[in-house]
Amino acid sequence: MLLFHLLSICAEGKSTHNGKTIADSFNKHFVSVARDMLATEPEANMPSIHTDSLQYLARTHNQPFPPINIKYVSTKELKKITKTLKIKKSYGYDEISTKVLSSSIYYISSPLTYIINRMLSSGIFLSRLKFA
Repeated sequence: MLLFHLLSICAEGKSTHNGKTIADSFNKHFVSVARDMLATEPEANMPSIHTDSLQYLARTHNQPFPPINIKYVSTKELKKITKTLKIKKSYGYDEISTKVLSSSIYYISSPLTYIINRMLSSGIFLSRLKFA
């Protein structure tokens, strides 16, 4: 179950929310950036064969990565999102229909919010939730 809408981008002159189109657009962009960098200054952008890889990484990435700020899910937000789902008897790989979810959200919203926020804070996601 997707609990939030990540983004939309302008791909090929059209705004899209399609995940595959977004991923393809990012892929094309980063491949072209790498290709352009190598074409303009191939030696400046790549370590030589004789350079130790760890030294190269330490030299080029000497600044720590900025912290990631995660906005946690609230029970109110979870209930609001659940209300927007189309009520159906069919279900996906989780075997929970939106009808069952919608009718039980007031009872399960607190534990479900806790589980979601624990996954976000720890970075560990249940295997069953890793399906697209």
